[in-house]
Amino acid sequence: MWIGLTTTKVCTFLVDLSASDIQDPLAQFNHTMPSKDGMMSLAATLNSALETPLDGPTLAAVFEAFWPQFEINFNALLEQFPQEVVVEARSEGSMLEEILESTRALSQRMRAIEDRQIERNTSTMQGIWDGASQALIPENSTESGPGVSASRAAINAALEAARKASKVAGKNQN
Repeated sequence: MWIGLTTTKVCTFLVDLSASDIQDPLAQFNHTMPSKDGMMSLAATLNSALETPLDGPTLAAVFEAFWPQFEINFNALLEQFPQEVVVEARSEGSMLEEILESTRALSQRMRAIEDRQIERNTSTMQGIWDGASQALIPENSTESGPGVSASRAAINAALEAARKASKVAGKNQN
């Protein structure tokens, strides 16, 4: 219903409009319609932002007491000030374009998050393999021979295979 950035709050109230008529940036918000349910939801949202909010039953009782008078006055205002400009409905193409743009933006954000996670996982795996190879065959080990070289080669091959698998898994998620 409202978005808070520390102290800033936005509540939209749609009169003679529907939510599909609204374009970004306001389209990002939940909208209040001038119906009883919509107004109760708005009252609850505003109440929750108060320093000392009313408890739920008290808010409901106050709302029920004042709703009939609000509805009468609001309808009288609508009659007194009729809609002068007809709002042209958004075309399906416009709405589809907005959905496509939003979907692409979300996809790019998800891809960036996944790439960072794959990078972290690869780095973590590198650390694990480095630690394991040091524990099994220290770099400054005086041991040598075909067994030690084969072990180092096996550890390095396993690390490389894990890196490739991690990158493939990341690409398959996209």
